[in-house]
Amino acid sequence: MSLFLAVDGGQTTTKALLADGSSGHILARTSAGPSNHTEEPGGPERLARVTGDVIASLCDQDPEFAAACFRMTGEIRLKT
Repeated sequence: MSLFLAVDGGQTTTKALLADGSSGHILARTSAGPSNHTEEPGGPERLARVTGDVIASLCDQDPEFAAACFRMTGEIRLKT
């Protein structure tokens, strides 16, 4: 099964879902706090924390989903 990960980082909520790439059936969904405003103090750290939280939640909901790696556009650089 191919998996499709979608993450929508917003001003008040970050939503994420995991779907079957073939059928489009949603396998898991979750949400967490805001993840944008990265230029504000603490913004990059908040983005890293919230993104990690939604990915961890999806991993907990679907045991076949073990990890995610993606790149974001913009000028923000996260230190890991």
